[in-house]
Amino acid sequence: MAAKLLRKHLELFDLISRAEETLRNEGSEGLTRAVVQSRLEQLEKNWEKFETNHDSLFGQGAEPKEKDHEYFTGDV
Repeated sequence: MAAKLLRKHLELFDLISRAEETLRNEGSEGLTRAVVQSRLEQLEKNWEKFETNHDSLFGQGAEPKEKDHEYFTGDV
């Protein structure tokens, strides 16, 4: 269970990390107030999921092989 949660968590981390880049790739013509608002709402939802997953990962503890993962050792 922890391995699946960690995978999902890292996917969320990637989405959050690339949010600005993704928005910039919209191009100036496609960058409307509605688009920015929509992206911001999605970013906020992803952040809430990220926080929940983070709490779950540390609440249930990681299996020994996962404790060596960069997420835990690199203080992601």
